[in-house]
Formats: sequence, C-alpha cells, structure tokens
Amino acid sequence: MVKRSSTSEGHEHPHFLYSECGTVECMPTLELRAAPGQRVPRAIRNFDSEVQIEGLCDDCADAADTACG
Repeated sequence: MVKRSSTSEGHEHPHFLYSECGTVECMPTLELRAAPGQRVPRAIRNFDSEVQIEGLCDDCADAADTACG
C-alpha cells in the first residue's frame, strides 16, 4: 500500500502494490496516528508521507504455491 498525505489536492489514498506482477490497487483511506505519548518530530509536521505495503495477488500467490509444491 502506498499512502500519500499532502496539503496539495490530488491522489491521496493508499495503494497496495503487488510485488510479483506489478499491479497497483486503490484502497480505502487509512488514518495514521502516533502512538499515545509519542511525540511527532517537528521535521515531519506538514510534510508528505508515504507508506507502502507489498504482497502477492491471489493469482501470483497460487502460482508460487504451485511452483513450490
């Protein structure tokens, strides 16, 4: 998943990147928060952030299971 959060208008929702086939899928908006009691460093306030989650789609996972089995 790739999530971009910025002050500019545009494509601001997370994405899931399928690492084997390269497909990218839009996901519902997620909210990230610092854990209670954790201070956010000043350097990242009002700045873009990106979170990426990678994995296999069902087809690629099935192909990998077949190749291993």
